[in-house]
Amino acid sequence: MNSTTTGNPSTLDKSQRLGRAVIGCLLESPELWPDVSTLTAGDFHGYERQIFLAIGELHQLTCEADVVAVSAHLGDKVPIDYIGGLIDGTVRTNLPGYVKQLREATGQRRLHGLIEKFHAATMKDERLQLLPRIE
Repeated sequence: MNSTTTGNPSTLDKSQRLGRAVIGCLLESPELWPDVSTLTAGDFHGYERQIFLAIGELHQLTCEADVVAVSAHLGDKVPIDYIGGLIDGTVRTNLPGYVKQLREATGQRRLHGLIEKFHAATMKDERLQLLPRIE
């Protein structure tokens, strides 16, 4: 695992839930894409990362990035029922909160990963190289 995927399991679970909520909002309301400009693919996991990248690619092509377009763009990389299921339970008015919490969870996940690397480092030089990234 790398530093973007390691860390406290509860932090990872939280960021996965938030990532699904963000993607669900975007699929339901593609016009909200500018509201997620602070996010990157590194904020997402698994299928959600692939879907986020596909949505971004469609927007770059000035295409509507709704469920149908995203499913067609991804082909068989992500099951269509998975993509459609992301809309269930999302509340688009909560998108700004989802984005903020996801950024925070991503930061915590990265910090936990760096701390794990720091503890695993056996050489002083390795630890010194990690310190600036932990701060």
